[in-house]
Amino acid sequence: MKVTKVLGIYEEGKIILLEPAPTNKAKVVINFFSEEQKLKLMNEEIFWSIISLLNFSGQNSNELIRPCINRLSDFEPEDIYQFEEILAEKLFAIDGKQFANSMNLYFSVDSFLYKRCGAIAKGKNFYHELLKNPFLFSEVESFEPILYIAERAYRIRTGLELEPSTLSYETYSNQTAWTE
Repeated sequence: MKVTKVLGIYEEGKIILLEPAPTNKAKVVINFFSEEQKLKLMNEEIFWSIISLLNFSGQNSNELIRPCINRLSDFEPEDIYQFEEILAEKLFAIDGKQFANSMNLYFSVDSFLYKRCGAIAKGKNFYHELLKNPFLFSEVESFEPILYIAERAYRIRTGLELEPSTLSYETYSNQTAWTE
């Protein structure tokens, strides 16, 4: 028998799966953790799994990111914030001259940020290849809506505004990468 772990939370007498069960006839074993043992759910693997939910057949930006927002809003507020932190780290890592040099014709701080967002929207494999080969950046299209996933999920989950990430992802924030 193959065992596949599926994350979930137990609240108010109900178990809510945070990811789909592998089959409809899966046998389930539930482990309970105390608050002290509570695992931080958001990590890079889950970040990329949420990004993979982008609906590129959507007609507008809200439809494009809706599956990501819906999934992320199931997480605890601190995990939604961690998603935003991971996004900021990824954007910061590709904020530099070596990526900007592959932009054709027009450069602005906003267009460069939105193209970096597009690099993340292309997924984990593309992003890691881009880190090794910055010339791949020329294949990227802008995708500003990715910036609003955590903000909207947080508002759905808490009714509050999401605090900005600790690391700035604005263009020219990664000063080291611009001076190399």
